[in-house]
Order: sequence, then C-alpha cells, then structure tokens
Amino acid sequence: MWDMLLKRCPGLEELTLGSPPSGCHSDYKFDLSPMTKGRWPKLQSLVLGRTSLGTAGADSYSFQKFIASHRNLKKFHVIRSGLSRMGVGSPPASLESFAGHAPDVVDVATRHHSLKELIMTSTDTSLNLVQCLLPCLQRMPLLETLALWISSPFTMESEPNDPDYQDYAKVLQKVFQCHPKLSNFTLMCSGKDFKMVSGPALLML
Repeated sequence: MWDMLLKRCPGLEELTLGSPPSGCHSDYKFDLSPMTKGRWPKLQSLVLGRTSLGTAGADSYSFQKFIASHRNLKKFHVIRSGLSRMGVGSPPASLESFAGHAPDVVDVATRHHSLKELIMTSTDTSLNLVQCLLPCLQRMPLLETLALWISSPFTMESEPNDPDYQDYAKVLQKVFQCHPKLSNFTLMCSGKDFKMVSGPALLML
C-alpha cells in the first residue's frame, strides 16, 4: 500500500488512515511512519484515526515536518490517535478545518485565525483549557462550526444553583459572547453522565 501511495499517487488530494472513533475497538494502531516520507503537493484533506508512529518510539519531528510541508492542506483531523499528545506542529495557513486533542486545538486556534471548523476530540478536557480557547475565538471571524468535549463534575441531576454547574454555564455563555454568529455548535460532556447540548439550549443556562 505504501509503495502505491508514495510512488504512484503524486496527485493525491485526500488521505484517511486508521479506523474512525466509532469503528472497531481493537487496540491496534495504524503505523504512520512511512507516511512521513511522502510529499503530495495537492493534498487538501488528512484524517487520522487510530494511528501511531511505530512501536520503536514516535518521531514527532518527522511528522510535524510532514504536516508543515503540505501547504495546500485545508482539513486536518487527528482522532483517537497516538499522535494527539505529541503536538501537531505548524499546519499551513491554508488550514480551514482542524480536529484534535484539546491542547492542540488551543495551539492551532492561537495561530490560525481563518479556521472555519474547530473540533475538540479528547474526553478529558478541563474547563481551564476551554477558557484558554476564548481569546482565540474572538479572532476567528470565519468560524462556522465549533465542537467542544469537556470533562464535567456534575451529573444530569445537578441543580442549576450547583457551584460547578454555574462555573461551566458561565464559560459556555462566554463562548457565545465571543462568537455569537456560530452556525453549528456541539457540546459533549463526559463524566458521571454523558450529555450532548446544542447551541440554542445553552442560551438558557
């Protein structure tokens, strides 16, 4: 497969590797080490599911160099990947859609103000990280889609006057204040209960 991709697909525009989050639940991760040697000038979309950079130790530099070299990349999603906590480097200015682990989302959002879609894929995101994202949102006039996944201390039975509930409500209200023109907002909470809330419902918090 790698021989075909590296030597016979110079015009590659989209590449998806590794099983998706809702796919098989095997611990196997697709080794991306050979991919870092590839250079596809027309590559616009890269989606990485269950992937890693080999079992002998990850080479984060080669991966980050690979990302930076693809100047036409518009969509870059890192989903349930072993790469998530290594940093994604410096995606090109052409990037329009990014999905990844919370620290990477904040890092990319800090440097890419022309994003149209921003998706947080990790389940252990603290409220502090979401707060770090707020200044970035104010500098993203083109942002249309935002998805946040945070770890919440309250349950479905929590009362509105619960201090923890109030803290989260205030931060989420600030998200809308930073970017009131979002056309698609998704909030995912993980903790004692799982809860998904859409934008309009949050206005009532």
